[in-house]
Amino acid sequence: MGIDQMYDLFVEMRQEILMQGLHHSNPGVVSPGTSLEMATARGAAALGLGGELGRIAVGRRADLVCVDVSAPHLQPVLDPVWTLVHRVHGHDVAHVVVDGDVVVENGKLARVDEEALVEEARSVATSYMRRAGVSVERVWSVGTPTGVVS
Repeated sequence: MGIDQMYDLFVEMRQEILMQGLHHSNPGVVSPGTSLEMATARGAAALGLGGELGRIAVGRRADLVCVDVSAPHLQPVLDPVWTLVHRVHGHDVAHVVVDGDVVVENGKLARVDEEALVEEARSVATSYMRRAGVSVERVWSVGTPTGVVS
């Protein structure tokens, strides 16, 4: 895992199921439940944090991801674990709590000004492009075309 589309752990779980299925010539060799456990409890254990993370239990850190399963691409939810592993994407995450603190609320970062972050990233990229001698003419602004790309 981690070689393709690393920005989305849900995609990584599907990739892991696919790759193990191909390797073993058995598409069911890794179940959705096992894949979810690998991404949570086993992942925490691999980091040496198995006693603190990876499971919802008294005495462990309160790390939770809440997924909005009301979207049409997630319906019907006949098996919540199967749906989580095979259908959910990062954009379906509604809330995230890390060590008891809300860091994502209603799909938005709770501690970061997203617009300011985007502008800072744009500014840094523009700076790198200028230093590399690459044209920094903005063809498209966010959401509104300002030019035509052929």
